[in-house]
Amino acid sequence: MQIGSAAQYAEEGFVFTQLKNTSDSSSFAAYIALFISEWGCLILALAGLGSITLIRRRFGFGFALLLFLGIYIFNIGAWVNYANRYALLLYLPLVILASGGLWVCMQWLSRKQSSWFIPGMVFLIILTLWIPVQSTFSALATFRLPDTRQVAYEWALENIPVNTYIAYDNYTPDFRAFSSLPYKFLEVPSYILLEYHPLKLRESKINYVITSFNLEDSGAVFSIDAKILQEFKKNYGLLKVFQAETGKTRGRTIWVYQEK
Repeated sequence: MQIGSAAQYAEEGFVFTQLKNTSDSSSFAAYIALFISEWGCLILALAGLGSITLIRRRFGFGFALLLFLGIYIFNIGAWVNYANRYALLLYLPLVILASGGLWVCMQWLSRKQSSWFIPGMVFLIILTLWIPVQSTFSALATFRLPDTRQVAYEWALENIPVNTYIAYDNYTPDFRAFSSLPYKFLEVPSYILLEYHPLKLRESKINYVITSFNLEDSGAVFSIDAKILQEFKKNYGLLKVFQAETGKTRGRTIWVYQEK
């Protein structure tokens, strides 16, 4: 699983919320897809085998573990918002259950011919760990890539004239952290048109708006008044978009608008 910045969580949650608002799907499907892609079906099958074994042997600890899993999965699956971090609490119980399933397989192989035991266990362990290890290395490679906020920050320093007034939200580059920059800054909520009217931006003499909120497609999702969106686009034009590219950059999409 990739554990990244709050901006990455917000991007994933925002994208899934968009899907949720336009379909009847729930977070259950998203978490199932997450575990299959990050762990593989074999580990989930071993966890299922471990669960059956715990129930058959009537281990009190096993019942408590399965009860926790059931309640927690039901809760996060019912939420509209989705984020990878919500699944973290499921990892340790699933590892325990998968280890139990692996132990059952070891017992089964041990009852076969002795020549099959070691090769069979080595093959099963390699097969079990193949997807998680591959996923881990893929995540590490992704985190070595430049973040879109870093790219947007460097572009802004090169292309936005000094002494201009920039409004930015809290999921874009944190310009205020660099107090020596020759700009004026206004930090606004991430859902800028929901809480900050475009006329107020105009009256504040904002020259550039840098946002992580897709104003090009926000009206249908969050029911923003069409007049507000129209007023914003009347005063500000889309100048630049920074989007994650496979193998080149990572992070959420950032839009830069310039005063007309």
